[in-house]
Amino acid sequence: MLNLNINQEEDGQEQKEFEILLDSLMTILKKEVEVYEELLSIAIEAGSVLKKASLELISGNHNKMETCMLKAKMLEEARGKVVKKIALILDMEERELNLTVLTGLARGSRQMELRFLQSNLTQLVQSLKKANDESKALLDYSLFYVGSTMSFIGSILSAGAGYAETGKLKAGTMNGKILSREG
Repeated sequence: MLNLNINQEEDGQEQKEFEILLDSLMTILKKEVEVYEELLSIAIEAGSVLKKASLELISGNHNKMETCMLKAKMLEEARGKVVKKIALILDMEERELNLTVLTGLARGSRQMELRFLQSNLTQLVQSLKKANDESKALLDYSLFYVGSTMSFIGSILSAGAGYAETGKLKAGTMNGKILSREG
């Protein structure tokens, strides 16, 4: 299966190591699926939290997301270590290994489980991207609205060219103009 030029006993030992590492990788991937599902629910919740505009809710949501991201980072590091060991056994470059390659090398239930995990992870990543894009759109709109509001307030508070800061007409700008005190 591994196409290694070693005697059969060593080949059998490497096959066992490969299967053990593959099992470790699948355990890590299952945990990653759980973390990404949690992250997705937090990202979806973020949309409604942003609409409520409560600093306390936004902060709480952010803290949950940060915790989830730390879990994902730790799992990513663990996955990287296992992939490195698998690459050594297969005599391949780490960057050449992905779930599609590993699924092709796995057999039986491991192969089916890897396909299932790959499918789940793909769907979760797409759903997370969509939820993040929706939150980004809300934030972009909010920032535009805040900017427009600040410009409006600034224009109301700033004195016009013909007015003093008190709101009265500047005396120097009245030359040659007809003024009416009525109205």
